[in-house]
Amino acid sequence: MQVKNLFDIPELKGIKLLSGTKGLKRNIESVTIFDAPDQASWIKKGDLVLTTGYIWYQNPNIEEINKFLKKISENEAAGLGIKLGRFIEEIPEEILTFTEALNFPLFSFPMHLRFVNIISPVLTRLVNSQAETLNKSIAIHSYLSNLAIETNDTTEILTALEKILQRPIAFFDRHFDKIFLSSFRKDSFPHLINRMSNSETNLEKIISGYPREPLYIGGKHVGDILFSSSKESNLSEVLVKNTLNHASTLLKFDIQKRISIQQNEQKYRDEFLLDLIFSETIELEGIKLRGQCFGWDLDKGVVVVAINFKPSIHPYSNINEDILRGLRNACFSKIKSIMKEVWEASYYTIVNQTILFVISLHKEDYSHFKQTLKKRQHEIDSIAQRQHCYLNVGIGGYKQSSNLTHASYKEAFQALLYSEKKEHSDTAPFTFWDEMGAYQVLIKLSATADGERFWRSMLEKIIKNDNTYRSHYFETLSNLQKNNWDMKETAHKMHVHPNTIAYRIARIEELFDININTSDQRLLLDLALKLKDLSSK
Repeated sequence: MQVKNLFDIPELKGIKLLSGTKGLKRNIESVTIFDAPDQASWIKKGDLVLTTGYIWYQNPNIEEINKFLKKISENEAAGLGIKLGRFIEEIPEEILTFTEALNFPLFSFPMHLRFVNIISPVLTRLVNSQAETLNKSIAIHSYLSNLAIETNDTTEILTALEKILQRPIAFFDRHFDKIFLSSFRKDSFPHLINRMSNSETNLEKIISGYPREPLYIGGKHVGDILFSSSKESNLSEVLVKNTLNHASTLLKFDIQKRISIQQNEQKYRDEFLLDLIFSETIELEGIKLRGQCFGWDLDKGVVVVAINFKPSIHPYSNINEDILRGLRNACFSKIKSIMKEVWEASYYTIVNQTILFVISLHKEDYSHFKQTLKKRQHEIDSIAQRQHCYLNVGIGGYKQSSNLTHASYKEAFQALLYSEKKEHSDTAPFTFWDEMGAYQVLIKLSATADGERFWRSMLEKIIKNDNTYRSHYFETLSNLQKNNWDMKETAHKMHVHPNTIAYRIARIEELFDININTSDQRLLLDLALKLKDLSSK
């Protein structure tokens, strides 16, 4: 009930609005009588205040009266009614001007109306209004609940909510990063519609431009009901609030249900993908049949993509595991979207800090897939920078059949290890197995006992000498190799004089019977240094 409704009550014939016209939409929640000078602090939101004005009759201080009126207006009282003719004949113009500026309703009631004559009809209508609101709220709750059971559709719930609230509605599901629009007046959310076709648009900035009702599950912000700012609802504030509470509950149940379904489906998908990736004995027909359960066509060749996450946080910093998990999940969520855009038939599973994608494609499509993936590298770089992490990417070779997924995975894993050893800038290094050249052989050899014996036979004495005498011979050799055996460039990179490099080379040749100037010796050292570097992983 609003203040303006007072003037429509037959029992209150004779009341007159004196000032505060713009405050007539203030809600009345109760009626109270004012008769004490310190009562202002006790008056609360929604109180309709009645007085004979006796307290001001004895002390007609306009400044004090305005101070009182300002206080109860700030407390969000509904308005003030004064009985004129008993103690106060008329309201001073200064007070009328002040309450008009406050948008605070000030009205008079005639001598024949006692307080009870005002309180009784007002409370009767308040109770009736509350009963009507309750009945409407129950009906709305029943309607929305039945709709949710029957349709099982988020858009239908929003469309029903739009009909009730009489204004366009949208919903942003934060968990699934998805936008839902009611079926009517979709043009009321042009920025959201543009975002649905352009994932790079800043969604938070768009959402902040709309009135919204946030949804929380267990303290986590899971979504927002958004309203078009073009129209206000004609329903009472209480009924709007109750309706939103009902709708919020249904939408939260809907999110939880979809999360549960997603988790169950992901569990079975993960089991299948792990079998596909790690098993060398899985049969092709079994792969096809299990893939069909998820709507996947695996009657093609495959490529495995491995993307490893590492936080760019000091390892000894006191960082919460939940925060790290959140960073990883945020990274992987964005990467999943990118990979789906790169190639629709991409299926993922997560193993510790690595997300693995199985890409199903024909051989003639492989070149196009590579080029498309390379074009999206800058987006993966941006994800790494925003989420404060390092992302390394290894891509296995193409295999003609999906029962060879394990072979592409091994190559992707080795490419991933190699990508972590490559010198690179702050960008996420992409390493394709079929572009690694001789490193395909070296990385396999580095994991064997023969590979370790070889590099130790060439380098172990030098390393031990460095540990004993701090001679920096191994560091010098390593930098020489990385700089194509150029002494000046090596000296520049190591911030030493070229003569220092020349002296160290001479000592290495003298102490360890090595002639660095021969091509055969350089080749052996080159291989030994590369194998040691790779084996350190």
